[in-house]
Amino acid sequence: MAELEELRELVGCAAPRFDVPVELEERVFAVLAPPQRRRRGWRLLVPVAAAAAAAVTASMLLIPVASGDRYELRGGGAQVTATVETTGVGREVTIDIERLRDPRPDGLYELWFVGPEGRVSAGTFHPDDTGRGTVRLVGAADARRYPRITVTLEPADGNPRRQGPTVLTAVPVDR
Repeated sequence: MAELEELRELVGCAAPRFDVPVELEERVFAVLAPPQRRRRGWRLLVPVAAAAAAAVTASMLLIPVASGDRYELRGGGAQVTATVETTGVGREVTIDIERLRDPRPDGLYELWFVGPEGRVSAGTFHPDDTGRGTVRLVGAADARRYPRITVTLEPADGNPRRQGPTVLTAVPVDR
């Protein structure tokens, strides 16, 4: 149970919270527990179904970012890769952009180290006018506490808080 509780906390960091539509919840429970069994076994079924869903979600979304590894930053048809290195001053991320929409003048991209405790910014960037470029960002986020990276699209208003949606997520590249 303790391991599942930790997993629940990690899944909470993986995606924004949303309410499940009542109709969807009813359809899922109708498939998992036929009406004649629903009354007797629903108390056991709910935690088992929740644990299974949490395990599948976590295995898909919680991809740790290790030193020296290459990742595709996927989303919206972008063609972007990142290499993460641990250095004496933190973690250095080299972003190679082949195709990415230029959000200027109204926006910019921000790279985040993400973990169960929240997120730490490594800085902002944008591609050149042709949607290409190479960017190096350094952040002092501990890899054990902030194991993943994501990219958000932020308004170019100078506000350091996260305001925009996640637009790119790291997926390991086969070597």
